Amino acid sequence: MRTILLILSLCLISSVSFADRTIVTPSGYTMPTGYDAETMETVNGQPRSIEYINAGNSNIQFETAFIARPGVDRFSESIQALVLPETFVTPALSIGVKDVSNSAGAFSADGFYGRAYYLAVTKSLGNLLTEPGSHGPMITGGLGAGSYHGFFGGVNDVLPMNLLAAAEFDGRSLNYRLSYQTSSTSRLSLLRIGGSNWVGFDFHSPVSL
Repeated sequence: MRTILLILSLCLISSVSFADRTIVTPSGYTMPTGYDAETMETVNGQPRSIEYINAGNSNIQFETAFIARPGVDRFSESIQALVLPETFVTPALSIGVKDVSNSAGAFSADGFYGRAYYLAVTKSLGNLLTEPGSHGPMITGGLGAGSYHGFFGGVNDVLPMNLLAAAEFDGRSLNYRLSYQTSSTSRLSLLRIGGSNWVGFDFHSPVSL
């Protein structure tokens, strides 16, 4: 609990912004300068939790995840760098390493499979499918090596009534998230990851998906 409070305090005193994940897999974006934090708990089966904290700028992002279940916990560190920014026509492209220390393979049911190397691209279709300035659907695809087996990908979209939805294939399973925008810098989420149901809360930028 103290860890969660520390993370949330850091976000409140910092510029808040979105992280690079669709749900558990990376996207082609890196976060703007600032911090992002998320805490998640299972609501069925064995009690488990994940806490994320991210820091970075528009070119590079660092992420630390703390994953825990009764009797076992691990830290997992990841790094991602933006190679090409998104343009009106072309997607954003990033490369990265997930679970640099290769410490989280025991949590494969939660989307942590061990060290992975990847390339990810993301394109926002907002200016092509909806009104100018809108995000619209955001499509991500990627290729990975190591614990990521080949292709992964996902989609994010904004729905009516302050709802946000995401779905992804992480290379092994399908994951889903439905979020309610509780304020311009926070959201409450219901998630399905690796066969388990989760509830999550995070701080992010007003334009975050």
